[in-house]
Amino acid sequence: MHPNTACQSGIVDCVNFCKGDLLIDSVTCTQLQARYEHVYSSFWVDIRVEARYMKQAIDLFMSADAWLSGVLLHRFFRPKDGRSTTE
Repeated sequence: MHPNTACQSGIVDCVNFCKGDLLIDSVTCTQLQARYEHVYSSFWVDIRVEARYMKQAIDLFMSADAWLSGVLLHRFFRPKDGRSTTE
């Protein structure tokens, strides 16, 4: 994302726009420390849905068509040992 992108105005609005009729419980966006802050912004986007909608949500939000041009996605998996991502 562009270095000046903000979570609410960029990421969360994009999720809400492209979700269609998918029922989302919550969307949380946290800006991360980018290695090259003058070049790009990094975010952790947590999209919560009911288990029955998980496949639909993964298919939708992992598609390049769901996001603005220039967005690079990576699916995140929590560590198996239960550590949080902020430790």
